Amino acid sequence: MAKGKYLLWLCLILLSCEKEEPPYPPARGGLLTAAIGKDYSRSSYLRISDGTFAAPRARDVFQLSFSSASPDSAIFLNSFNFMFARKSGDTNYSAVLDTNSPHPWTYDFPDGDPGRTALRGARNAGGALSKEVFILDLGYDKQFNKLGYWKFQLLVVDEESYTFRIGPLDSLDGQVQRVERRLDHRRVMWDADNGTEVLFEPAVGEWDLCFTQYTDYDLTEQGDTLVYLVRGVLSDRGRLTIARADSMDWASIQLSDAVQFNYSEDAHAIGYDWKTYDFNTATYVTDTQRVFLLNSPSGFYKMRFLDYYNDAGERGFPSFELQGL
Repeated sequence: MAKGKYLLWLCLILLSCEKEEPPYPPARGGLLTAAIGKDYSRSSYLRISDGTFAAPRARDVFQLSFSSASPDSAIFLNSFNFMFARKSGDTNYSAVLDTNSPHPWTYDFPDGDPGRTALRGARNAGGALSKEVFILDLGYDKQFNKLGYWKFQLLVVDEESYTFRIGPLDSLDGQVQRVERRLDHRRVMWDADNGTEVLFEPAVGEWDLCFTQYTDYDLTEQGDTLVYLVRGVLSDRGRLTIARADSMDWASIQLSDAVQFNYSEDAHAIGYDWKTYDFNTATYVTDTQRVFLLNSPSGFYKMRFLDYYNDAGERGFPSFELQGL
């Protein structure tokens, strides 16, 4: 894992409860553009039922997010910033003062599965809190400056909140902080710098797709894990399922076709590879033949990407067609 992380770093240098929803009528078609930004500094959330975007969010305003579903105890890294975590092997918070550890660096898988997060080891095999201290690599800001290292220890989880200790890696005591679950939000984002909740992700029912930068991975031919940053789309795993219909003609796809597909709940089922990088032209080329089917509480939709650039020629502004079926 460590080898894969360093390979990735070189590559980067080189290149529960939900509120009831109103009965939205399915959108009948439209051309939309998401704003990630040419520096990939923003996350843009879309509600597909009416084709509206929430105001774009600066992706570096939080470090951790906590599942609101009770009694769930899933804690997520801010993968938009390329965060990693590793077990220290110690439950003494004051004793962990550097990044040295026999354990590998880990990351959150982009599928959104709470069982595949870097901090899942905060509970032991029996389900009890391990009280182990985790070392946090905070990743990079939008200028690709290193954000440094912190440490984290989960102390208490109950039906209402999480209590944890967190602080810079060289601190002895850190700060004990508490974040409360919010039934109107899937996850509660937390800014550890200021010790405050951040309303980053829109409320449940107010978004379906997030256009953003995030952490993904691949395996090399030698079997090493190569982890890297991508720019694409994540979905609300608890709300939306997705299928691919590349073999079908866009114009001919109807509701009777859509209901025949098998749908995936993976948050990165749309992902990023609807575009490829052309080294000859140094531009991204969009695959307009790639068709996605979306199954949501407001109905079925079809979606395809048309471009990755805005009218000024700036990257990070994916345009797409979304049509209700």
